[in-house]
Parts: sequence; C-alpha cells; structure tokens
Amino acid sequence: MVSFADYRKLLRQASWLFRAYPDVMLLADRGFASHELMAWLESVNWHYALRLKCDVQLHGVKRHPVTVRKLYPAKNEAILLKSVGLWVDGLRTQVDPHWRRGLSYLKIGLRYLRGVGAT
Repeated sequence: MVSFADYRKLLRQASWLFRAYPDVMLLADRGFASHELMAWLESVNWHYALRLKCDVQLHGVKRHPVTVRKLYPAKNEAILLKSVGLWVDGLRTQVDPHWRRGLSYLKIGLRYLRGVGAT
C-alpha cells in the first residue's frame, strides 16, 4: 500500500497544474485507496474512481455494509456508486501493489476491459 503522505505533494502540484480545468478525474489503483485520499479529492472538487478488491466493504448513507463483490455489474455494463464510505473501522487490509506481481497499468486495464466484455 502506498501511504498518502508519500504522494500528497505530487497531488498538490497536480492540483496547481490543473487549476484551470473544472472537471478533473483521478483514477486510482487499489494500493492508493484511502480515507485521506478521498477527503483530499473531495476538498479540491476532483472526481475519482477507485479500483477496489472484491472483499472491501462499502457503506452507503442508508444501507448496511455490502462487499464490492455483490455490486458487480452485468457483463457489458458499468455502475456508478455515490455517497459511499469504505471500511467500517477506518482501517484497510494490506494489499500487494500490482508491480510486485508483474502487472503494468496496461495489463490491469486490459483485464478490466475483458471483465466488462469490451474486448
């Protein structure tokens, strides 16, 4: 897992560089998903999409916790979840960064596209 403190400065620089653009979207791998990142992204009004493990619990405003696995969309479909929180206790489980398994962002993206039937 990559600590938010390790890349906070980079995000601040990116925020300054993109200050003229009203709609910025950050795509983050599961090694970057954290409460600190989500809070920072909301503070600068950026949109974001987080790739999460299937056993992560999401907590909606009016719903009991549900694992990501139960929210998988049908093949060739995608879903957008709003107003959700992660991890009941505020802690997340350790994940192995994709580069330790020899996965590039290209391979991750291709696997995702295969999973939703786009290829």
